[in-house]
This record gives sequence, structure tokens and C-alpha cells, in this order.
Amino acid sequence: MEEGDRESLIAIAKILESSDRPEDMVNVIKQIIKINPELDKDERDLLAVAYKNQITPKRTCFLSLKDVIRDETESKDLGFNRISILNEVQGKTYDEIHNICNDLINLVSQELIPASQCPHSRIFYHKIIADYYRYMCETQENNDKAHSIEQAQKYYENAIEISRENVPIFKPSSLELHLNYAVFLKTVENNTEKAFHYLNDIYQECLPLLEENSEDSFYEVSSIVMLIKENLAQWNQKCF
Repeated sequence: MEEGDRESLIAIAKILESSDRPEDMVNVIKQIIKINPELDKDERDLLAVAYKNQITPKRTCFLSLKDVIRDETESKDLGFNRISILNEVQGKTYDEIHNICNDLINLVSQELIPASQCPHSRIFYHKIIADYYRYMCETQENNDKAHSIEQAQKYYENAIEISRENVPIFKPSSLELHLNYAVFLKTVENNTEKAFHYLNDIYQECLPLLEENSEDSFYEVSSIVMLIKENLAQWNQKCF
């Protein structure tokens, strides 16, 4: 395939995004990667959207089923065996989540990281692998969960190291990374206080520097900062 094919595939991926066809979108992005695995920012964003649109409804379904199964188990009026049916659906959803996560992790670690030349892309790739290990943590217990936590921590730390050495803290790729790592501390390690102090320190450090962003990246930074402020407000209420 030639670069002209690449441009056509990018256009198709955007059409599939607007048509709510994430599985097909992933397949098209894999074709783009075969042409050249060094993705620019827009292409990396397409990759993230494709997998996010696959995984988000599965995560929502799994967590909702978990709550329902807990409530059903505590209920004294079970009627017919609804729990076995719900467990079956939850098990299927578990498999779907892990298939998506492992597909993303293998693609990024085997194809994209080795071809990456830009620190922003390397931050993105290590962060997204960490994110998808974090998603697996939501469904796991015991040794499997411990392994996913360990891997998520490792990839977040790798991304943070790359960021600190190469990218100013006020840049979008850096801020989004620190936000996601703080969410990991809150949701996976269940340490709200640690998450709050970590993210608040980042926020205070970057706040005087935000206007140093280019006009193109300032809108993206503003959206990330809004999320940071919302999380800090919520976590502050739980900490103090």
C-alpha cells in the first residue's frame, strides 16, 4: 500500500467513527499501521477513540452487572435462578473486555512503540497500555488483578519518566498522563488522599505555565485542566 492508500484509510476510519463502528474502525487503523507504524497525533487519537468506543460500553456493562449480582445475592426473594444467567452474561463481558485490552496492548507494544521516534508518541503509547491494564483490574481479583496492577504501574512510571525528561509539564500529553495516573491511584489503589496530593501538586506546578501552550494545544489543555479541577474537587471532599 502507498501513502495515498493511507490517506483513504484515515478518511474511512473517520467515517466509521461517526457511524459508531468501532470494531471496523480498529481493523482499518491496523491497516494504516501496516503501511507505516509511526503514527502522527491525529492518527494516535483515532487509535484511542476506536478502542475507547469498543471498551467503554463493555466496562459499563460489567460494572453494572457486578452491582446487580451483588444485590440479587443479598435478596431473599430470588425467584428463578437469575444469578446464574447474570453470571453467564458477566463472564462473556469479561472475556470481551480482556480480548479488547490484550489486542490493544499487543498492538501498541509490538508494533507502535518500536517504531516510535517522538517523545509525545512514546508517552501516549506507554500511558494507553497502562490505562488498558487498569481497565482489566476492574474485572479481576487476586493474582490476576495483582499482575495487572503491577503492569499498569510499570507503564505509567515509564510514561512519567519519558515525560519528565522530554516534555514540559504544561503540555497536553504530560497533563493527561498525570491525570490518568492519579485516577489509577484513586480507583485501583483506593488511595484517594495520595491521588489528590499527587494531582494537586501537578496542577499547582503547571498552572502558571498553561499560557505557554500554542494556540492549537491550548483548547486541549483547557479540557484536561477542567477534568483535573473536577477530580480534585471530588477527592478533596472525601479526604478532608
